[in-house]
Amino acid sequence: MAKKSYYIKERHNPQFKEPYYSAQGQLSKTEVKMREKDCLYGVNIYLEYETIELYNEALKVFKIS
Repeated sequence: MAKKSYYIKERHNPQFKEPYYSAQGQLSKTEVKMREKDCLYGVNIYLEYETIELYNEALKVFKIS
């Protein structure tokens, strides 16, 4: 079984100056590749965190609930 990492989506929309972030939880690399392609306007970049501790710290940095 493939190891799953934790991800935060960084969304770049040309209509906004700054990117915004959303928690995505635990995903496989295959799921991430499919989700990155599934963007009709702008760009989605998935930030990977290998442990739940690093993921939770990043959520605090990006102020995501």
